[in-house]
Amino acid sequence: MLLRVEKAGKLGGGSYEVVDTKLAQETKGGTLLQLSLYADLLADIQGEPPKWSMSSLLRPSMLPQAYRVAAFAAYYRRVRRRLEEVAANGTEASLYPDPIAHCDICRWRQTLREQAPY
Repeated sequence: MLLRVEKAGKLGGGSYEVVDTKLAQETKGGTLLQLSLYADLLADIQGEPPKWSMSSLLRPSMLPQAYRVAAFAAYYRRVRRRLEEVAANGTEASLYPDPIAHCDICRWRQTLREQAPY
């Protein structure tokens, strides 16, 4: 979701920040990378990155937690660069996801097990 903020931008008098809702009790690293990706994509559209990205979690207050985009930008760029390197030079097996606990309940588990390169 995008939240309009009163900051001049090239999108007609306002700018936007990213808000994502998760069915979790705490913000995890993957969520911060996802928010960073959204902020990066939004920066391409509005000419500059948003100052904040927010994660709304399943907890009593339901108030979004705000994260300064710049605080995670260097880490996000490093992870993105590494992914691009692996995608350019890796094998199919190196691009396949590692199994995790959620795999046991994933609706794609059978298909992925049949396609797994290992």
